[in-house]
Amino acid sequence: MHDPRPLEPDWATDTRPQPSGMVEWSTMRVVWNREIKKRESRTEYHEGTPLQFFKYIGTLLNSPSIDNAEITVDASQAILPYELTPLWYDTKGSIDDNYRIDWGLKYNIGNYDSDDEEVGTSASDLASWLAYVIENYGKCVVDIQDYDPTPQYMEIGSMF
Repeated sequence: MHDPRPLEPDWATDTRPQPSGMVEWSTMRVVWNREIKKRESRTEYHEGTPLQFFKYIGTLLNSPSIDNAEITVDASQAILPYELTPLWYDTKGSIDDNYRIDWGLKYNIGNYDSDDEEVGTSASDLASWLAYVIENYGKCVVDIQDYDPTPQYMEIGSMF
């Protein structure tokens, strides 16, 4: 007689990794090292819930000196049992709308890669973009710099 039961349970034969449910991000900062009198880069790796990510972004964007930072975000394994809209409104509310930073964002959602970089100077607009990427389980790279109000000229040697 043939035994219809499988030889191994499903968890032993299923080799797909389980989603972590977390947003993973890394932050690379360029900081001035006083001892060697040189700029050096430092990278921090984090993972957490979308709420923890937005709290981190809120503290980073409210920092008085951001210097240069590049944040790589992977929300492809995030579990969103709720809408992010209240989350980013809380984060957006904690960011001063008059505070300006230079930022650029390239993102990947599903099969779509952004060809052009989204840019801006409003910290609350950046929080909105990050909420959009996370709600759609995307990945993105954000480049943040201190805001420089000096106009940039197109031609070399041009004064006006």
